[in-house]
Amino acid sequence: MGCELCGSTGVLSNSIIEGVILKVCDRCSKHGKVIALTESLIESKVKNSKKIFRNLSESLISLKGQYGILIKNARIKLNLSQEELARKLLIKESLLRGIENSKIEPSLALVKKLESFLSIRITEEINMDKPIKFEKKSESFTIGDLVNGQKFND
Repeated sequence: MGCELCGSTGVLSNSIIEGVILKVCDRCSKHGKVIALTESLIESKVKNSKKIFRNLSESLISLKGQYGILIKNARIKLNLSQEELARKLLIKESLLRGIENSKIEPSLALVKKLESFLSIRITEEINMDKPIKFEKKSESFTIGDLVNGQKFND
């Protein structure tokens, strides 16, 4: 399965782009907000895809923009090396290094481990009751403009 925007293969992440949840590559994820799906949302998606939309307001979380710095500062505050923290969390040191550099996004299970062990919060809930506002990066007409009923300039 490839990126739902550009079709490239590789590591995909869930992102909200123009109000729609898509599985996209790292390059395309910059067009929206990367999110982590909670287990209840994943279960509902597997059982019945219609439930996803009913559960959106209570089930979506997103990594904070500076999650790597938050993790690194908390680790340093506990006077732990990357190697020691990785060993305690039962993960590879290279994975922890990538997460601290914000090059790798941790899985939801690892996010929970990190938040619990380091006593920090690296996620934030996304309220889907209100539409998500994104900065418009260009003046070109997008799919979101079409969905929202905006007309393009002739």
